[in-house]
Amino acid sequence: MTYTNPSAAAIAQGHVHELLWAAAEAHFSKAQTLYKTAISAGSSGVSSQTDNSADTAEWKPCIIAGLACLYSVVRICTAPRSQARFFGNELTYSPDTEAKTRLRIALVLSEWCADDDSVADEDGGGQTEEEIQLTRALMTLPNADCYQDTRYAIIAAHCRLFVRRGEHKWAEQKLKAACMDAQKRENHRNWSHHFVLELSKLYMLGGDPHTAVSSLRCSVALAQK
Repeated sequence: MTYTNPSAAAIAQGHVHELLWAAAEAHFSKAQTLYKTAISAGSSGVSSQTDNSADTAEWKPCIIAGLACLYSVVRICTAPRSQARFFGNELTYSPDTEAKTRLRIALVLSEWCADDDSVADEDGGGQTEEEIQLTRALMTLPNADCYQDTRYAIIAAHCRLFVRRGEHKWAEQKLKAACMDAQKRENHRNWSHHFVLELSKLYMLGGDPHTAVSSLRCSVALAQK
């Protein structure tokens, strides 16, 4: 899922979420550059103290700033209409905007904060913030075909979270259900192949290469019809 730079016309029309999306991606890009620089310096023989200093003082604030931009979009999307205004223009967004923003938050947390148990919400009942955002993103979307790409992207991210936590049965169930659903939708059958591939990876992780290969063959046969 891509987040492009906003046009001046879009911002003038009150599409402030595009500005915030672009600002967030700029922060994340900078964090990636700083992180790679820190790793490169560490591999060149720089002391671990210097490496840790660069780690904490350089790229982490960029991630925090980028997430702040995304959370601002979520607040705009969930604010009452009387409060969601930008230079006098009323801001009204589709559920897809909120869902995509929550998904991006979850993906960033997965990439940068996956090992940080402190990244949790007090009302989340022990869930990580990543899982909370994925769950809320899915709940935001109406059951309409035009939102299926976003829905499937959220499900795929949720399954990767399950796999990362070792909850392979949950991941398998969700992947199978999503695969069957995608097969029924002519315009989204490409997602069924994606879910089959993820299932095959899961079976390989579980030491079942036979089922993994069998799943892939079924997917290929379906694609050739």
